Amino acid sequence: MSITTIIFDLDGTLIDSAADLQALLEPTLRRDGRRPLTIEETRQCIGWGMIKLVERAFTMTGPPLDPAMHDAVIAEFKGRYEAAEPSPAQVYPGVAETLAELRAFYRIGLCTNKPARATARVLSALRLAEYFHGISGGDSLAFRKPDPRHLLDAVARAGGAADRAVMVGDSETDIEVARAAGVPAIAVAYSYAHRPVETLGADRIIERFADLPSAVATLARDLGVAPPTS
Repeated sequence: MSITTIIFDLDGTLIDSAADLQALLEPTLRRDGRRPLTIEETRQCIGWGMIKLVERAFTMTGPPLDPAMHDAVIAEFKGRYEAAEPSPAQVYPGVAETLAELRAFYRIGLCTNKPARATARVLSALRLAEYFHGISGGDSLAFRKPDPRHLLDAVARAGGAADRAVMVGDSETDIEVARAAGVPAIAVAYSYAHRPVETLGADRIIERFADLPSAVATLARDLGVAPPTS
């Protein structure tokens, strides 16, 4: 038996979307008379999906989001996000090249709390869509990370099997969902994690995305399984 499927997180793992999200949040906050977020504050809001992103931005800049305005504010931000053109600078170094290398041997999937339509648009705009066999977004199911069913759905959509999969992510949520699903996890060191990456409990940590193929092979050996041959 071998590792045959690799499931990725998106924000903080494949792309650094913080600057784009900071700019997109600014009009929403300004309309409510609030200050913009700093880039570091924006990173602290990422990882739980679009709704939590906006809610946390409001909490950081004043009173929590008014429940009476909640749905309208989220819808307004979502519309702006889906209409925005992602910056190519978001893609971390080595991501496209490494995904192309991995796709020759593995089923490649995405498990993100970002809405599915927005995710597909971002991947297409950044020329990453061709590398994925399946995507499970934050609204693809009635549950999302760290619920293990979200990761298992991503594995299934990629055409893989959970007992032959590995999760690659950057945050507490990614490692928690892997643990809950019984899937080994690899964490990237350039993360949006809210505590040191060494404390997340990942099976492996990589400093550069280009280090991933060797990390997967090493993890497979440690688990007593063979790497794929074709």
